[in-house]
Amino acid sequence: MLAFAASAALQASEIQTVGLTIQKTPDGMARATSRTVASILAYSHWPQEHRPLRLCVGGSPAHADLLTGLTLPNGTPTVRSDVNRPDSGISTKCDALYLGPQPLKVRRDLLEQVRNAAVVTIVEDDPYCRIGAMFCLYASQGVLSFRLNIDAVSRSQVRVDPRVLRVAGEL
Repeated sequence: MLAFAASAALQASEIQTVGLTIQKTPDGMARATSRTVASILAYSHWPQEHRPLRLCVGGSPAHADLLTGLTLPNGTPTVRSDVNRPDSGISTKCDALYLGPQPLKVRRDLLEQVRNAAVVTIVEDDPYCRIGAMFCLYASQGVLSFRLNIDAVSRSQVRVDPRVLRVAGEL
């Protein structure tokens, strides 16, 4: 498990990148997104497990259609709920927070609500992974990639297995 404090392979950089080829089908990006999110969540370990896993989605995600009813590779089901404004109870209502495009202030406020909490944060639209989310998805030249923000992961109460960096090879 990892808080990234001692991982020699990751100490050189705060941001790590992993990618997955997108199928050239109408729903290829949505499929790649759901598979990537499911794999990230499967490598995440919460201090208290919830079944189903509570996946909150905010903003206007371009490719989150298949996140509804998502089942993780380990068989854990998810239940999706939408959040579009900061809520003081969000850290107790969500195990994971997936944010699509939205006003920067709203996105920052939502991420601030779950900072240091047991919530995995994943965002679209932040290719340099600077806003403070743990994982940042982006697409380029037919590849869906994610960057991992080691600082954000280390602050979270969720532990992320370092094998998450192998996600692209497993999908």
